[in-house]
Amino acid sequence: MPSSSSHKPTAADVLVYAPVGVASLARDFLPGFVALAVSRGRAELEAHQDRVDQEVTRARGIGQVAAAAAPGFVERQLRIARERATEAIAEIAEFRAGLPGRSDTAAPTSSPAADPSTNGQLSAVPDQTEERADLPIPDYDVLAASQVVDRLSGLRDDELRSIREYESSHRGRKTVLGRIDQLTS
Repeated sequence: MPSSSSHKPTAADVLVYAPVGVASLARDFLPGFVALAVSRGRAELEAHQDRVDQEVTRARGIGQVAAAAAPGFVERQLRIARERATEAIAEIAEFRAGLPGRSDTAAPTSSPAADPSTNGQLSAVPDQTEERADLPIPDYDVLAASQVVDRLSGLRDDELRSIREYESSHRGRKTVLGRIDQLTS
């Protein structure tokens, strides 16, 4: 009888005996392996959930301290986020208006924005008022910061000052204010 080390595998060995042997081993070791994998997965998920819970608790605490320390801060951050969203919507509308085959060539004159006094419901940005009508840049409030910056270089110092006053008291966009400072210095 030849030794098992010199035995050449036959088709029956590969097609019948090997799968039966694997199934027998799997039957013995698979339940323990699956239980180990499941427990490891649960531990990983629980650890991740704990980290997320800690971060949420930390962020909530920071937010509460900030809201208590500077009540206007949270409202200002919400206003800035709302303005950035409005600018993005206006830029998208302007981009879409410039696409071939589009008939809506004008950017919208008002965009929806969240108003904190309406508990997160959407309201329209008010139309241009008399205070805004005296600005040297037409439709100032519907322009994105990049569009305003492009229009500043041809203005006189008194016009730049009026835009600076208006921008500081309304939207406070740093790119616009910074460009005005560069042009007036």
